[in-house]
Amino acid sequence: MLKRSWLSKKRKSGRTVLMVALFFIMANLVLSTIIIKTAVNAQMDYAKASLGGTVSLSADMDKIREEHKENKIVVIVTHSRKVASRADTVLKLRKGKLTETKS
Repeated sequence: MLKRSWLSKKRKSGRTVLMVALFFIMANLVLSTIIIKTAVNAQMDYAKASLGGTVSLSADMDKIREEHKENKIVVIVTHSRKVASRADTVLKLRKGKLTETKS
């Protein structure tokens, strides 16, 4: 059985080399992706720590209002009508056209 498989690989050496090269390229791409992702996460953590930045996944509307009162520009992109109803100015994007609906 092993002898037959060895002879098959020997006869089709071009195909074998191609398969090994393809496997090598794919393995390098996967490892590169993992390394890049790890480096990006480490740099994001470093940037957050050094700049004092915070990231949150929910909107704290009271804090956003306070920042707006301190003359800071606040831009919120949302699909939520509830969040949009509390804004001073609402811009809607429909069919590629930007319209102002509330000011």
